[in-house]
Amino acid sequence: MDRPYRVTANWIVDYEQLYYLVIAVTGLALGVLAVFAGRRIRKKRSEIEVAPAVRTHCMFCGSDIDPDAKFCNKCGKGQVSPG
Repeated sequence: MDRPYRVTANWIVDYEQLYYLVIAVTGLALGVLAVFAGRRIRKKRSEIEVAPAVRTHCMFCGSDIDPDAKFCNKCGKGQVSPG
């Protein structure tokens, strides 16, 4: 250097790496939420599809019969109420 120089520095904060981190964490969180939502939807669908058959009881003897049965398998009495 042949003489003194005046140097000024203009400092700026670089947030680029922080932006990438926030985007990555947000994407990961959305991915996890999508997986859990998909599992929940599939679970509800399987519960609907695999729902056990509804059984009722005979009005006279109390044995289990199908809900659309017109007669009891055990006592043979009619299950359709008059009227």
